[in-house]
Amino acid sequence: VIFVGAVLLGRLRWRPRTKADLALILSNGILVIGAHFAFSFIGQSYVTSGVAAIVLSFTPIITPIIAIRVLSTERIYVTDVVGLCSGLAGVIAIAITGGSVDGQLLGIGLLLASAVVFALGSVLTERWSADLPTMA
Repeated sequence: VIFVGAVLLGRLRWRPRTKADLALILSNGILVIGAHFAFSFIGQSYVTSGVAAIVLSFTPIITPIIAIRVLSTERIYVTDVVGLCSGLAGVIAIAITGGSVDGQLLGIGLLLASAVVFALGSVLTERWSADLPTMA
C-alpha cells in the first residue's frame, strides 16, 4: 500500500531511466532470480537436501573469484587465497564425508551452476550499480 501510494504521488521513481539501470535489472532478473532458482530447484530434485546445502555453500567461495576477474577495483591478497582455499577445502571435506555421489552428479552440477550464476549476478550488480532506487 505504501509503495503504490508513493508511486501514485510521484515520490518514487520505479522505472529504469538509463541503460545502466536496465542492465542492472536484467542481470538480476536473469541471473540472480531466473537462472539461480531454475538450476537450484532442478538440481535439488537429484540430491538430498544436505548435499544441496553443502554444494550451495560454494557461493561465497566463488563470488570473490568472479569479482577479481570482473571488477577492476578488486585485488587479491595472500590472506584472501588462504581463506578461499580453506573454504573450498571445507566444502569438499563435508561433501566427501556425506557418502557416495553415484547418480547425483547431474544434481551437483546444476547446483554448482546455481552458485556460479548467483555469484556472477551479485558481482555484476556491484559493477553496474546505478542510481536506481531500492524500491524499483
